[in-house]
Amino acid sequence: ERVDANLVVVGGGPLERELRELARSNSRVRFTGPLPRGEALKLVKGSDVFVLPSRQEGLSTALLEAMAMGVPVVATRVGGNPELVEHGETGLLVDPEPSQLASAISLLLEDSGLAKRLAENAARVTRERYSWPTVYRQYLDVYRTVAE
Repeated sequence: ERVDANLVVVGGGPLERELRELARSNSRVRFTGPLPRGEALKLVKGSDVFVLPSRQEGLSTALLEAMAMGVPVVATRVGGNPELVEHGETGLLVDPEPSQLASAISLLLEDSGLAKRLAENAARVTRERYSWPTVYRQYLDVYRTVAE
């Protein structure tokens, strides 16, 4: 309902045709289809909010990348998302319902202080937990434990 926001949908899937039909008369919605990783990351980096509206999810690399780039995130409380996002600290987690997604997106668009705090926390946490040096040390610890 916001007239000052644009929605960019990256990727594709079984609902793409239906979603395009729903949005066809709305000039503020753009579908890119699948993009090369570099182009997709540029779009994410330039976004005010990254939204992962999945009904099912594993451990989302896209979500982790958005957090690492300091983009505030809204994700559904499914699969591995709660492992990456701490609600109210590193992003917002909602049930996979359109009204909850819309409310969370609106909150971040309206409260720039909250959006900035969540984004900064998320970037810090991803550096601390998921950087290559950290992951390398964790793997090394596992290998050492197994070898003993």
